[in-house]
Amino acid sequence: MSRKATRVFIDLTPHERREVEAALPAIAPVSGVAAEVLRRVLEADPVGAVGEEVVEPAEAYASMSEAARVFGVTTQTIRNWVDKGLLTAHITPAGTRRVPRSVLERVAAFNASPRPGPKFSDAQIGAIIEHMRDE
Repeated sequence: MSRKATRVFIDLTPHERREVEAALPAIAPVSGVAAEVLRRVLEADPVGAVGEEVVEPAEAYASMSEAARVFGVTTQTIRNWVDKGLLTAHITPAGTRRVPRSVLERVAAFNASPRPGPKFSDAQIGAIIEHMRDE
């Protein structure tokens, strides 16, 4: 049975590239086929398409710690949200969760937008507090 070869294009981060390169010498004696596949991954065009779906470059994703800073929560909370499907993320073959930067940009824009309601000066807030104490 013959299989049609599918060309897959991916974008490795510099760290991921170094990790794969470092692992190749140990993998080659165990599985020459796996080593060859990894060599082809390293030589692949950095940004391209998988079938009809376009693969975004690694820079389009943020780490768990970056996402946690934007949301103002812990990295564990971000992991829980991703695992529960509450937050969109790409999970790499190694299991690393990556949050699309577009999501973080929307959250940052929301956080920067003015909130509805009255705006009080520090003096007005002080007067309100004093009035509350007097009652």
